[in-house]
Amino acid sequence: MDFLIKKLSPNLQKQFLSEISLGVVGTAYSNGAFLNYIKNTLGLKLSMSKTGIKHLSEEGKKFDISTYFESNGHGTLAYNETIKGKIEKLSSLIESSSDAQTLELLSIYVSMFNQTVGDSLTDLICIESSLKLLNMTTEELYYIYNELEYVNIKTVVKDKNIFITTEDETRLVHPLEVQSFIDKTIEKFPNCNARCFVRPSGTEDILRIYAEAETEKVAVEIADIVKKYLSENY
Repeated sequence: MDFLIKKLSPNLQKQFLSEISLGVVGTAYSNGAFLNYIKNTLGLKLSMSKTGIKHLSEEGKKFDISTYFESNGHGTLAYNETIKGKIEKLSSLIESSSDAQTLELLSIYVSMFNQTVGDSLTDLICIESSLKLLNMTTEELYYIYNELEYVNIKTVVKDKNIFITTEDETRLVHPLEVQSFIDKTIEKFPNCNARCFVRPSGTEDILRIYAEAETEKVAVEIADIVKKYLSENY
């Protein structure tokens, strides 16, 4: 949808972005390369949510148009009830046939998506349509950014309930010494785009440890160091 907005004439594009909020919602498990691409390449508003589709859905409602999904594939493109009226209102600023066509395409895109559960077939059709409009191949789409390598492991502790995270689950607020250990561990791997977080599982009596870096070797090493520390101390 971002590429369609950029096809609008400058004045209409400016007005569109001032009246209609766009956002992407991710979770702590979203790949760091993806998060960087959304923020720094596309320049879109990125919002982080707790794991769980109900949390992503609530966060998505803060925007007029949003897309949210988990790494397991759950998600959709969402919009509020007033979006179609807002797009129609902008038609008074149309400067060319290209503007008119683009606004019409935006309305079609919005109306295609299932607001309740998402629809993989719709996603596929919209991706195919977008690639056609962008004159881009699926291979070019695949290499639009390179995902960081990651590992997701688990460990058993005496009491998972003492582990409390921030709202977006990317950091621990208790025990603080664990978060401090994670931070110091990451510092040992400079220039690797390394990241690690720990969160209590919502379905099992365990802790989940997620680590990512530019190489699988570094990601695994970070996760193993953190797991060993937790096993020995908690």
